[in-house]
Amino acid sequence: MRINRRQGFSFIEVLFAVSIFATAAIILITTFRSGAREAKTSEDHLKAITIAQKEVERVKQVAALGRGSIEKFWSDPSARVRTYTVDDFYKVAVEINPAFKAEIAGSKAEVGEIVVSVSWYRRAKGAQEVIFSSIFDQAYH
Repeated sequence: MRINRRQGFSFIEVLFAVSIFATAAIILITTFRSGAREAKTSEDHLKAITIAQKEVERVKQVAALGRGSIEKFWSDPSARVRTYTVDDFYKVAVEINPAFKAEIAGSKAEVGEIVVSVSWYRRAKGAQEVIFSSIFDQAYH
């Protein structure tokens, strides 16, 4: 008669199973953390681009009002760069560069460039910046 002395798992088998489980858990945790970090980076970039686009559109709307409207819009006409902060996190710098005057088919316009820079800092990624530029024109007679 044969007696079966094996009633459970050996220590080596348990140790091997635990090590496989621990390795899989570490890989999953690392993957989820990395994904969350990248999602936050994408969110920051999207918010910065949205801020920059809104600022460009705001300046273009003011420029569409006609000659001199940009100067009236700007609180200090001698300053070419205006800076402010959004949500105590994003630093925004708006620069307006008047370029030249043009006359096309009897219509006169003043053309310039708007440059909006949005910067922020995250400890995990360091300093980040988005620069958005566009052309504007002011019609005048």
